[in-house]
Formats: sequence, C-alpha cells, structure tokens
Amino acid sequence: MKSKKGASLPQQPTAENQNIITPKDQKFLNKIISFLNSYTGEDKIVTQHLLNELGISRTQLYIKLKAITGLTPALFIRNNRLDRAHQLLLNKNNGLRVNKVMHMVGFSDKKNFVTMFKRRFGVVPSAVGNEKASKPGD
Repeated sequence: MKSKKGASLPQQPTAENQNIITPKDQKFLNKIISFLNSYTGEDKIVTQHLLNELGISRTQLYIKLKAITGLTPALFIRNNRLDRAHQLLLNKNNGLRVNKVMHMVGFSDKKNFVTMFKRRFGVVPSAVGNEKASKPGD
C-alpha cells in the first residue's frame, strides 16, 4: 500500500487525504483518470458517461472520491486537467502555446483557466518553464 504522499495521483495531498490508499482504491482512481484522459479536450465531460463507466451512482462517486482524495468529483476533474496542462507547458520542446494547451485539456475560457492554474500552481501558465526569468538576482 502507498501513502497519499508517495502515490502518483494528480492532486496535492490534503489534511483530509493523508490516509492509506488501498489497491482497490488505487484501481478505482486509475479507472477515473483513464476515463478522463480519454476525454482530453472536451470542456464538458458528461458525468453520466463516467458513472456508467464506473457502474455507480452520482452519490457513490461523490462519497468514494471524497473519502479517497478529499476532493469532490468536480475538483478532482479540474485538478486532473490542470495537471495535464502543467505537464504540457513544462515540456517546452513541444512548442505549444498556452491557448492551445488550454483547449487541449478541455478549458474554453482563458480567464478561468489562468485563474485556476495560478491558484493551483502559484504561477500563471505562461510563466511555467521560465523559472530562471522569474527569479530575482539573475
């Protein structure tokens, strides 16, 4: 079993999710992440499709995901998208601009994307990978 800190989850550990993830829980999360990755670029993921894929009710999804990660399904989905955007922006070799990445991960509103990205990572998307330029004294 892995602790949340050592697990390769797309979200930051929180006070609520510092417990142990069981292999069954990890399989459940992997299934959700795989589903989300298959919907890359769609700004509206149809929750019903996810529920059908998992074979559970909306309430069960909320309770189980909140217990495992400390996040609601909506926040889990948003963090997953933001994490994918961050990874794409870190890879400067792919030559992708912020607008392209934003649409690739399923955001349609640039202002919302920048706000959520900055809230999650502490920097605006255009600053990712430019750490040397943003450090004072260089």
